[in-house]
Amino acid sequence: MTLLTQQKIDRRLAALRPEEMKAKAAGLGCQWDGSGLQIRFFGHHYRVSPGGIHARHGPPPGLAVKNILADYAATQAATAKPTDARISFREFPGAGPLVVAFANNTHKIIAHTFGADLARLKAACGSLQGRFDAAASGFDLAVEFMALPKVPLYLQFNASDEDFPAEATLVFDPSAAAFLSLHSLFSTATYLTGSLITSG
Repeated sequence: MTLLTQQKIDRRLAALRPEEMKAKAAGLGCQWDGSGLQIRFFGHHYRVSPGGIHARHGPPPGLAVKNILADYAATQAATAKPTDARISFREFPGAGPLVVAFANNTHKIIAHTFGADLARLKAACGSLQGRFDAAASGFDLAVEFMALPKVPLYLQFNASDEDFPAEATLVFDPSAAAFLSLHSLFSTATYLTGSLITSG
């Protein structure tokens, strides 16, 4: 899957109109600081403006994260609201060609990495500010992550045992497609997958 180049991201950001960014800040769940949007991505703070994307603390974001943040800042659907529904990546329109790659780069990696070690996965989720859903049925672990202020991402996991292998699934709120492109949704899920592995 091809990401935007830095040059393309820069051109896309430069095309953003500050007055439009300010007007949709509340709808995106962000703060307008006078010349840019303050956006949280999995708890990390970034500033997005026509002049670029910068981290408040720590190293600068990579291209994948910049692509996601540029997508979010450029959305024209800032009034969309999350629901209580959950859908898989394959249910988004046009996702077909990416479905196998999505599963290989998210579900299979999480299941293989954590297997029967539920405690390790819980610790990794906690370190990423995941919110555990004790009321969820049918899963050993169900966790909500706020990828972006209006884009929750959910992990559903069953640990392996003597009869069944581990199974992991990442699902979205249907409204996520109003804020991010398919490629950005893909990248958001793979970012979480990598963060779980390094945190665990």
